[in-house]
Amino acid sequence: MNEWNTKFQFEHNTLVIDPEIGKCDIANLVETLRNLNYFPKHYERFCEQFWEELLSKASTPYYTVRITLPNLKNSKKPILQTDIAVNANNSESPPESILDAAVNFGSPSTILIHVKKLDSPIVEASVVFKNIHRLLGQLSQVFAGKVEMMRTMGEILGPKLINQLSTKCLKSLILQESKGSKERARENILHLHDFKENLRDINFRMSDETTFDEFESNFDGLFMRQVREDTLAHARVLIKANIHHTTETIPYENSIHVNSNSDERSMLHNSPYLLQSYTISRSIAAMVELLQDHLENYPEDFLLISNTFNMFIGIVNIPKHDSDSKDFIPLSAVLIHNNCMFLAQHAETTFPMCEDTVPLLRSKATQAFTYMMKSIRTHLNGMISLAMASLDEETQEIKSMYFLTQNVNLSQISNCFCLGKRRHHFQSIAVEFEKLDRIFKTVLPSRPWREALATLVDHTLNEICSKVLTCEDISANTANELADSFTKLGVETSQVFKKDGLTPREVDGIVSKLVPKWQRFRMLTFILTASMRDIQDKWVNGCGPLSFCFTAEEIRKLVRALFQNTDHRAAFLASIK
Repeated sequence: MNEWNTKFQFEHNTLVIDPEIGKCDIANLVETLRNLNYFPKHYERFCEQFWEELLSKASTPYYTVRITLPNLKNSKKPILQTDIAVNANNSESPPESILDAAVNFGSPSTILIHVKKLDSPIVEASVVFKNIHRLLGQLSQVFAGKVEMMRTMGEILGPKLINQLSTKCLKSLILQESKGSKERARENILHLHDFKENLRDINFRMSDETTFDEFESNFDGLFMRQVREDTLAHARVLIKANIHHTTETIPYENSIHVNSNSDERSMLHNSPYLLQSYTISRSIAAMVELLQDHLENYPEDFLLISNTFNMFIGIVNIPKHDSDSKDFIPLSAVLIHNNCMFLAQHAETTFPMCEDTVPLLRSKATQAFTYMMKSIRTHLNGMISLAMASLDEETQEIKSMYFLTQNVNLSQISNCFCLGKRRHHFQSIAVEFEKLDRIFKTVLPSRPWREALATLVDHTLNEICSKVLTCEDISANTANELADSFTKLGVETSQVFKKDGLTPREVDGIVSKLVPKWQRFRMLTFILTASMRDIQDKWVNGCGPLSFCFTAEEIRKLVRALFQNTDHRAAFLASIK
């Protein structure tokens, strides 16, 4: 027992073998142990130790095998065989302490087998197979003449080796590392066949090789499954990538089926039904290219394309409430909208097998666009409230000052206040529209964005009108200041709809068509500085231009807020019906 442990010593992924040390050689030692009925149990323990220290690691892509053979010329150090790994960073010799230990063990016949961890994993299955063959082959030479020892080792370690290779080598190196190349994968299958034959040559016979046989016989199905897994994994990474890395679509390339000829492209290039250019996430464009390449290589694999589209629908979510949005900004929603519309377009043209996902993609696009509009409206409402709040604050301050200085006229006090603060708040709304236009006109197609911007402007103007209508008292100076702020807001806001070569009147006409509440806002600006007679002339007993923008009750509210309580006001209020 002790002599066996002297001849075979394990330590730190290393096996040091000295066949000549002790009283007898290995063959005689085996016979002695066998006669004493110690050999089966002792050899099984040796095999388990051999597996734990060396073979379990050599059968993975993360280790390489190094064998140092005896120096036949009796020099001070053994001869190091070159290892299988081709990585230059891993071509170092085993540590000097191990080599010295091998020399100091005794005779020049010492053999050192070392399994070294690599800095980067092996990418070729054939290298792993060669590592295992070299490791077992060297042991077979040590046990020369004792064929049954390698056979017994095959019976003990064969199942473990098969399981290790099937979980950590066959799939990862033969299927995954083939990168979709069937020819490359078939070459590795040939290496697997040669590997089994090489093990048989050294009498390492595994009792059950059905795993290897099934892998070879089911290669086509396993390869296709791996291709699908890799493609779906890559697609998932692209779906979850940063959507703000963008690119611009090319309409006539994306709107036509992949098999369309050049004549069809030229005919559709100027078609009014062609989608305009817009911005999408670069990762989504890459995903479509990935699916196009997959469909070109595997024309009948429709299921993967459909699964990828459904995976996109499942992964991409739009917050339902602002409290759930976290870092989700309106631009993110717009890009999701564009991505969904881009995929819906391809689902109808390039990938007709995914046509059933078009309604879901368009629904998600609508949801994203709705979120964007709602988010911007909420922000604009806050700016409007801030601007109108400044009006209420100034009114209260003026009234307080009036009560403290009984002999000072209210309008004189109002003149003393800096009303530029209120003007700044309303001007910031126009600046916000300019900023939104500058950001989104490069992201969305021009027509949808122009309509969306018109909707936002219409909402803002309607909110301003509603806020003013809730005021019970508006001083003359406040009314003049509001009219001035509203005029500047209207002029600056109309510039976002301006086209080259248009006169101000033409721009105003365009805005009036796009923004339904534009005339209401203009009429409110007029009322703030108009006399009671001017308002009467525009009302004309409910038949004038004011009647198209305001109800009778709204006109009465404005008259009460703007004019003092006089008989003339009372008569006018009574005439408004």
